Amino acid sequence: MGRRRNARVLALTFMYQYDLKTYEKMEDIIHYTLFMDEYEVDVVNYATRLASGVVKAMEEVDELIIKSAENWTIGRMATLDRNILRLSIFEMLYEKDVPKNVTINEAVEMAKMYSTEKSGEFVNGILDKISKTFIKDKK
Repeated sequence: MGRRRNARVLALTFMYQYDLKTYEKMEDIIHYTLFMDEYEVDVVNYATRLASGVVKAMEEVDELIIKSAENWTIGRMATLDRNILRLSIFEMLYEKDVPKNVTINEAVEMAKMYSTEKSGEFVNGILDKISKTFIKDKK
């Protein structure tokens, strides 16, 4: 697995714990998780940037999900799917060096690997709609 992919998976771990309210602060989740295992510095840095960024931009990110997910509320979504979406939307909005199609492909692969059988299609549909409707092309 590439470093960015490892960072996205680590960020998903952080977000999953945050969503389940394992700890109140993202910093505590990051410290606890990193205490339990070793990661490369650039993986930790990117994962931390993603997860912390999502927490800060949660209202904006969730609003895009709400506008794009027909017949779904955020609370009804599988926890992993919801957090894969959050991380990916944040990455599409704020990580200008990552092409949108790369972000979407990575999200779909994570959904297939870590969530339900139909999660890949679900995540792809929402991210595709968001990328075409709400996020300007990166230059």
